[in-house]
Amino acid sequence: MNDLKHRDWLFFSQQKVIQKMAPSVTTSIMGGKLVMSNISEDDLLLLEFFTNTDQNNNYLYLESVNVNLADSVSSLLISGLQDTMLDVFRLSDLNSYLSGLKVHTPFNNTAFNGISVGDFIDNLTAALPTVPDSKGISKNFTLTLSSSNF
Repeated sequence: MNDLKHRDWLFFSQQKVIQKMAPSVTTSIMGGKLVMSNISEDDLLLLEFFTNTDQNNNYLYLESVNVNLADSVSSLLISGLQDTMLDVFRLSDLNSYLSGLKVHTPFNNTAFNGISVGDFIDNLTAALPTVPDSKGISKNFTLTLSSSNF
């Protein structure tokens, strides 16, 4: 049996942390990525991710975010949302690194200037004429994590 590579260990460990924090979230390791789906707004608040450090052999980063309304099959295309969520993830990781913490919770209630990610999305969709208004509609997230080694 082949030894696990650093990336495999990182994804396996991150997968177990997600399953512990939010058991209803579906996780799978596919093609060098960790895909987490069926993430409710409440679960998103709880998710913990390993903090990147100078000693890590791999850098764990959020690659993409998809949002679906209620039971919709197709993702919403909300201008600026993915870039904002990627930035929030990076900032949370950096603050956690500077504080010496092993994990960070990027999408907690303080991440979007004191409002939840759901309310942030509601504000965006209300302001954009090209997407449906999401106010009062539950949101379901899919996050894709990737890793690069140094």
